[in-house]
Amino acid sequence: DNKPIDIAASGRVGLIWDQEDGGDAAAVQVVAASTKRDNAWIDPVALSRGDHLSMNGGIATGGTDRFTVAWITGPTSGLPGRNVVKVASGPAIDALGAPKRLDQTADTLSLMRAHVAVNAQGVAAVSWERSPTDAQPPSGVTAGLMAAVKTQDRWQPAQKLRGWRASPGYSRVGIDSSGEVTVAWDQTGGEQTSVARSQCAAGPVR
Repeated sequence: DNKPIDIAASGRVGLIWDQEDGGDAAAVQVVAASTKRDNAWIDPVALSRGDHLSMNGGIATGGTDRFTVAWITGPTSGLPGRNVVKVASGPAIDALGAPKRLDQTADTLSLMRAHVAVNAQGVAAVSWERSPTDAQPPSGVTAGLMAAVKTQDRWQPAQKLRGWRASPGYSRVGIDSSGEVTVAWDQTGGEQTSVARSQCAAGPVR
């Protein structure tokens, strides 16, 4: 499921997807692969391992020779644990650098649908969603849209986007050549699509 794909300036193709582990829908791994210089595919690489839920990876190059991938891990359904958004980059899927943790929550919040964008200058952005795991979350637990931006090879702290109403979902992020980040998402009930904008080079996403 969920098969984002992108092509680097070198012509290498990168692909990321979710796959069930042993037929157990509660144990899902994010797997990715890319082509070599001769366009032969490498063996798929499991970005997440173990008996836990892991879904909704994203991949982008922005026309550069480096893939940026993001994915989300969490506890197996019904078990306590943490939800984590991770991101890594490299010239191929089997040559990614050490993952960077962008966000982490307790089991009262689920993280979903990491989406990646990169521009030709290598500035990257990731958006994702926080959703309560309980229909009536404990007092003080909030959900919403999150985003993080990488400038000068450094990821900035994750920021909560403004302007969303209850239960935002299916967010997507884009970034232009000047570094302006645009995030779009569905609002409650699909009644309206809202858009937030930010100049990532000027500081945190707003």
